[in-house]
Amino acid sequence: MQVYERNATGDLKFLQKIELDFLPDNPCTPSAPTQLTLAITPGGDLLVTGVPNAKTGTNHDPEANVHSKIVRISIAQLGDKFFGGGSGATAKPVVEDVLMDFTGKLNGATTTVEVSYSDSDWIYSTSWRAVGLTRCKLS
Repeated sequence: MQVYERNATGDLKFLQKIELDFLPDNPCTPSAPTQLTLAITPGGDLLVTGVPNAKTGTNHDPEANVHSKIVRISIAQLGDKFFGGGSGATAKPVVEDVLMDFTGKLNGATTTVEVSYSDSDWIYSTSWRAVGLTRCKLS
């Protein structure tokens, strides 16, 4: 995954490449297909959702279960602001596993958002293969 920052004139500046061990899948806005929709948590982290197994991810058999993975990346760690102090040197951000579903219950998760309510944190995930949302309480 490549991370860019937009400056005041609208130009993009490359910040950092983040290695992921799965295929991320966040939807683009139909009216602006070059703009990727990403979920930022209430704590300011980035949630990235996708499929960890390309074979199940591309299986169009309606009976097949597609595995899913959700990770959290602190956006405070991106670019030369973290450890590099403006030197251009960057640290690899921590990619924290939030959920790994090998059962196929999420069945091809695409986007996840985190919501805090009733003194608990919850994640809601969409899927390209299922109707509705999957809700999961974070511990």
